[in-house]
Amino acid sequence: MRKLWSLGICGMVVMLMMIGSATGYASAEPVRTGIQQRPLNLPASFPVPDDALTVTAVQNSSDQEKFVLFTFQTRLSMETLAKTYSEYFREHDMPDAIETLSEQKMVIQGTNNVSRQSWILTAVPAADTNGLMELTVVWTDER
Repeated sequence: MRKLWSLGICGMVVMLMMIGSATGYASAEPVRTGIQQRPLNLPASFPVPDDALTVTAVQNSSDQEKFVLFTFQTRLSMETLAKTYSEYFREHDMPDAIETLSEQKMVIQGTNNVSRQSWILTAVPAADTNGLMELTVVWTDER
């Protein structure tokens, strides 16, 4: 039940972020910084592009759960991103991850039942930036 609740909350956060950025209702211009703000709790194996600019990096952890919300922008194409992250989730024992892919949107959601990690990854063209893609990662670890 707790896992479903966590995924539901994560899903709502991601959807609100996607709606806000797609409609231009983001409340303030994000501060874009270098990748040095990658959340420490995010698994080291998770691929982050070399040109990534951090928009949001939030993490939280307790004895029973870790949580990361990480948004970044990159110049990589949607095609390259889709290939990279589809392979990543397959390699990390999430072959049943739900994928929605198009030229303008990518959503991948999956759970590794062995490691008890849940992921939601979205990618959309960044608002008001030339050619940048914005990715949001929501990751939980319930070990």
